[in-house]
Amino acid sequence: MSSNDKTFNIKLQKGYEVSNTIKNDTTWIEEKSPYIITEPISIYRGTTLTIEPGVIVKFHDNTSIEATSDVETDSPAKLIIKGTSFSPVKFTSMSQTPKLDSWEGIKIDKNDEIENFIIEYAKNGIETIMENYKYYKVNTYKNIVVRYCETGLKGLIKIENGIIENCTIGSYPNYSSTGYSSIEYEYTNVLFQNNDYGIYSCKSGYQTQKIIIHDCSFENISEYGIYSESFILEHNIYNSSFKKNNIGAYLRNKITLMYNCNFIDNRGLAFDRYSTHYRATGFNNLFKLYISNNNGIYGIDETTDSSSGQYKSNDGITVLSSPNYNCGASWNGLNY
Repeated sequence: MSSNDKTFNIKLQKGYEVSNTIKNDTTWIEEKSPYIITEPISIYRGTTLTIEPGVIVKFHDNTSIEATSDVETDSPAKLIIKGTSFSPVKFTSMSQTPKLDSWEGIKIDKNDEIENFIIEYAKNGIETIMENYKYYKVNTYKNIVVRYCETGLKGLIKIENGIIENCTIGSYPNYSSTGYSSIEYEYTNVLFQNNDYGIYSCKSGYQTQKIIIHDCSFENISEYGIYSESFILEHNIYNSSFKKNNIGAYLRNKITLMYNCNFIDNRGLAFDRYSTHYRATGFNNLFKLYISNNNGIYGIDETTDSSSGQYKSNDGITVLSSPNYNCGASWNGLNY
């Protein structure tokens, strides 16, 4: 048994059980998978866990993997998940009848590397812990599928190419930030489908936080494609589509820039952009929108709230006569 195998307690016919803190740099390989997590696993500070293509990890109920950091010595733990489009890494439940919160999920707080990855049936699929503002650094996830989770992605987010589906909340980007640092969250070419909420953001603070969404699709969302109610948030939404949701976007935040987007066949409002919060002084820039067969829009007319004067209507909205066919996510990612 090599030094890389020190955390493996028992070799089983159907995989390896893992139940200890990972204190040495360790690599999990496809030939030894599935790895079976029997209790919560911590990656010790200064240690890296690397997971190679094709590895399957199965989690018993209430287990998780956490990469923690030593604030005093700035010696982070690191999780590297490096699948390929044909051999993704997969984290799933050990249960024969899994549900949205069968296991706890992944908890990280540094610039971990996650690519070509599938995660399912977790309470919080990937959670970025923000315990100290000096560690605020956006994690980039590439080519990932998050499904059947209570919350798919939680915390600081930068995601390129992905599918987030069948979750209660697809992504909750700013759930615990202190608001003392300006932060940007970014979603590029992501399909949100069959969730209760696509992106949910509702947080107070002191500095502006920006959510950038481009080339994304929100489809068959039972509540809101985007739900945002925060006076510190700005939204920049480009080349994105909202189709067959309950409400396309609820954007009662500071500033909204929306360009070249489609709102089609949403059962309720295409979007709601009105805000009366005393600190939500802001404006809309809404251009090249195609809005068809929704139950209206709210908050973009020329009416100003005379009681507070805080709402400033859009600088101009151009409604196209035909949809923008280049809008939305164009997923050509994992084979799963």
